[in-house]
Amino acid sequence: MRYRDVYKTALPLMGEDSEAENNVLELDAEELLPMIVYSLLPVDRLKKQSVGETSISSPSLLISLDDFWPLDDCFLPCAAHYLAAYMLGAGDTDLSNLLYVRAEAMKRIISDGIPFTVEKI
Repeated sequence: MRYRDVYKTALPLMGEDSEAENNVLELDAEELLPMIVYSLLPVDRLKKQSVGETSISSPSLLISLDDFWPLDDCFLPCAAHYLAAYMLGAGDTDLSNLLYVRAEAMKRIISDGIPFTVEKI
């Protein structure tokens, strides 16, 4: 999966055509996606640790939409909602707020689904 998949998933959430070329939106996405990866990284680490996989140590701050998505694929809907919310910004605050709340809920659902163990200290 690539960053472009997150971008194309976010476009319809904003009322945009996912097949249309829009250099301005693509540039915005390239600036916002590293921040979104950074915010989801702690949950990705926990998820991957729970199944014995390793996560990235730190996200790249400069990305291209054609770069590989560094997190688990299960974060696609959540990241797309964050991206749409941030890209809408002040343009449509009601929709932006709704998408942000949905993204937070999805992040929580993923986080709650991670198995954990309790050990004596």
